[in-house]
Amino acid sequence: MNKFAAFFKRHRRGIITTTAFLAFDVVMLLVVDPLIANVEDFKTLFFIVVPLAYVIYPVISLAVGIYAGRDIKRRWHIAVLQVLFFIKCDLLTYIYIAIELLSLIITLIIKKRCKNKADKQENHNV
Repeated sequence: MNKFAAFFKRHRRGIITTTAFLAFDVVMLLVVDPLIANVEDFKTLFFIVVPLAYVIYPVISLAVGIYAGRDIKRRWHIAVLQVLFFIKCDLLTYIYIAIELLSLIITLIIKKRCKNKADKQENHNV
């Protein structure tokens, strides 16, 4: 078995999850946004843009931060790509990036505290 097949077999779940997440992100940010610009009816545009801007994109940023924070050594590229996808230079972009970074930091803190607590409990039982 060649090295690539062995690597893929070991990390299959992570590769598939990361690829699916990034594909969803690319579709939302690079396909849906340009399609919105072609909608001429104001009411339709309002009911599409408001949920995207105030619900879906913040949830995506939160999910990216949590997902990347669970294993930052192997998933750092997802957080970086997410920030690059959001480069539009408006206020909401900075809010999305802040949501992502805060969720990433909070996930790392929680993970570290849980590890420290488990280590203390293990040392206490010995």
